[in-house]
Amino acid sequence: MKDNNAIALWRIIFTYMIVAFHFTTTFPWMGEVGLVPGWYLAVEFFFMVSGYLICDKFDDYRARYNRAIVYTFHRYINIWPRYIVSFFITFAAIFYLGKNKLPPKELLYDSIYEIFLLQGIGLDRGWDYVNPTLWYLSIMLICGFFIFLFLRYIPRFFKGYLGVAIILLFLFLLYENKGALDSAVMQPGDYANYPLWRGMAEMCLGTYACMLNKKMRSTENAIIWKCTGAAAMILGIVIASTMGHSKMDFLVLGLFFIGVSCGFLPDDTPHEFINKWSSFTLEIYLIHEVFRTHVFPALFSRDVEIGQKLLYMLIYMISVTAAGLILHLCHRGVRFLWEEIKR
Repeated sequence: MKDNNAIALWRIIFTYMIVAFHFTTTFPWMGEVGLVPGWYLAVEFFFMVSGYLICDKFDDYRARYNRAIVYTFHRYINIWPRYIVSFFITFAAIFYLGKNKLPPKELLYDSIYEIFLLQGIGLDRGWDYVNPTLWYLSIMLICGFFIFLFLRYIPRFFKGYLGVAIILLFLFLLYENKGALDSAVMQPGDYANYPLWRGMAEMCLGTYACMLNKKMRSTENAIIWKCTGAAAMILGIVIASTMGHSKMDFLVLGLFFIGVSCGFLPDDTPHEFINKWSSFTLEIYLIHEVFRTHVFPALFSRDVEIGQKLLYMLIYMISVTAAGLILHLCHRGVRFLWEEIKR
């Protein structure tokens, strides 16, 4: 697959939307400027892109890994080293800044599923995690395993029937039972794993977005499709910013589907700066929790005017970007040394 500037650019935009959304849960600012904190819907983009890329690169993945478990393990070992570093940085912040509710050993024991990126299966202590924002990664790995399995062994049935059934069933259940897509927390008494439904349905949507996208690649109207995709993304962001936490979430999901389907046409000339920045958005996502939940509340008062909150957020954005870049460079350095040792 050619370098895709659209994926890289939107990955940056949606990463910072999530980072800003989480900041408003600690230092409420969106309501004070007339916005609704609905930017959690950026997660829908990432689930959809995960499904899109599995479908788009499937022939290459099948040739390299063949089995779903091998493919999933490869993704796991690519993410887990950086993930576990972010976990223990956050773990240390909890105790250093005095927010611990349990002794360290007990908290580690209670976090065993989280440590191994298995929190998404819903069998552990709930969603009260050391780094709760990373539930998305676990869901992505679990659902990615099944989508690879379906594409490997029952591609026609999955594309023609099963994928559609999963989307309709899970989104209908979310629409009726929750009324919005911010179902990252299982409520007391719930026996349904809403986050898993959410991720599976949206990653399946991503596979269909990829199939539509492949048909558009052969057309001569690439610029029109790209503009349509960008317009759909922007409209989705506007609705999320003004009518989030409602059944309008599902309209936003539809707009993101159009955006991914129409806008992700390959680019002949990659933008080096955008692609480099996009390359460490995962690290930004991994590390931002320690800043917004632990560091900044310890440094700054929450009871301040909106202007100060926005200044804090700017400092916060710069901080998580720098920390993400450092984590990214350290990971690359360790991988380079490991490759040299193996030689």
